[in-house]
Parts: sequence; C-alpha cells; structure tokens
Amino acid sequence: MLLATPGNALWRRRFLWSLALATGSYVVYAINVYPHGGSLMGLIYGVIGFIIIVLLMYFGVRKRSYKSSLGTLEGWLHAHIYLGILVFFIILFHSGFRFHDRVATAALILLALVFVSGIVGVLLYTYIPPLLIDVESKLTAEQISSQINQLAQVITRLAADKSTAFQDYCVNLLRMEQPKSLAGWRIMAPGVTSRTRTIATPLASDLELIPPAERAEFVQLLALANQMKELRETLIHKQRYINMMAVWLYFHVPLSFAMLVAILAHVTAFFLYW
Repeated sequence: MLLATPGNALWRRRFLWSLALATGSYVVYAINVYPHGGSLMGLIYGVIGFIIIVLLMYFGVRKRSYKSSLGTLEGWLHAHIYLGILVFFIILFHSGFRFHDRVATAALILLALVFVSGIVGVLLYTYIPPLLIDVESKLTAEQISSQINQLAQVITRLAADKSTAFQDYCVNLLRMEQPKSLAGWRIMAPGVTSRTRTIATPLASDLELIPPAERAEFVQLLALANQMKELRETLIHKQRYINMMAVWLYFHVPLSFAMLVAILAHVTAFFLYW
C-alpha cells in the first residue's frame, strides 16, 4: 500500500520535523513581531511556500519523464504528498492568519481546495489499487473490451442465416450491451451491472420460438452470452475504479493550475505595489 512503504516513513519523519520547525519559528515570530505577509519572516515563509509549490507542480512533469535520474518516482510521490500538506501550513504562516487582500485570499482558498483534493487523492491511491487487484482478471480494461467485441462478432456470425426468432434474440442481446450515453459516469454507481444477465437466461416461451434444428446453436449462443456477461461485469468493476481516479484528476489538476495563476497574480501585485 502507498502509505506502508519505507519511503513513506522517511518522508513522514521529514514532514513532522519540518512542520515542528516551521511552527516553532512562527510562534517565536508572532510573539515578537506583528505577523503579516509583508514582514521579513512573512516574506521568507512566502518564498519557501512558493518554492514548494513549484516542486509540487513539477511532479506532473517528473511522472512522465521515465528516463529521468532525478530521484525515483516513488520518492517524488511521497514528497508530493507530504510537501503538499506542509505548504498549506507554510502559507498560513506567511499570511499571519490575516486575510484582507482579495487576490491572496482567492489563492489561499484555491490552495485549500487543492489540499483537500490531495487528501482525497491519497485515499484513492491507497485503497483503489488493491481493489483493482481483487478483480479476478489479469487483463487490462482494453483487453477485456477487445474480448467482448470479439464475442459480439462471433454471436453475429452465429446468427447469420438463422430464423427470425434466433436473429431477433441475438439483436436484442447485442443491443442491450451497447454503451449508453454517459456510460463512463453511469458505471460509477455501485448498482450498475451488466445488462446481459436478464437476456442470457431465456424464458421457456423464448425457447419455444427457436426452431428445433437451431436449438443446439442457441445453447452455444447462451454460452457466449454468459461469457460476455462475465467479461462485462469484470470490465465494469475495473473501469469503475479507473474512472474514479480520472474524475479526481479532472478536479485536482485544474485546481492546481488555477491556484498557481492566483499565486503568480498575488506575487506580481506585491512587487507592483510594494
């Protein structure tokens, strides 16, 4: 698990020592000086916070630099988690817990949102990968989708030159497995399962409509439909977890860039009106 590795323990200790040092220095600073962002210590906290934010933003680049020798990806991930928590407190110390400037307040609100979404991300990355492993399939979602499409092609060929009842049953079977609108969002609901289950177990009245000469192949069709159902169930479970991670990224990454823009606006305004 993400939080149970040696690298995590190392960065946790670094985080705790850094937070203790920063908190202690702020207490001394606040006792002796009126704390605010424009003071010497306020500026020092601000510079440290900005450097940490740049490092946090760089993680997205490092994650895609597979040949980089600048630390391990796991090390960067742990640093990203703990520096992300630390910077929230550093920026609070920078402000002196005083929020008057609108741009600075907007930047702090965005930082808080990124902080909260980051905590959610840690929980997702901790608990979802084991759930993906628990899904009984070593195939990727793309490979499972490919197998489902191959089964659909086999079913289509099986229905060729058959009776109208046989072909209608195949058409209904394949129609029920066609993805609906917003399918990626729909499968995130816990109750969503493969729609094949109802039609893969025909009623006696359905069987009576199939000519006796085609019933052996109809049994083969049902076996294929059950295979499709099992693959679809596996795909839904896998894709549900993958989509949860993707939705989180759609929030966390844009919020991070919006926060960076607000911080740059705050820094620019400080130098223009200082």
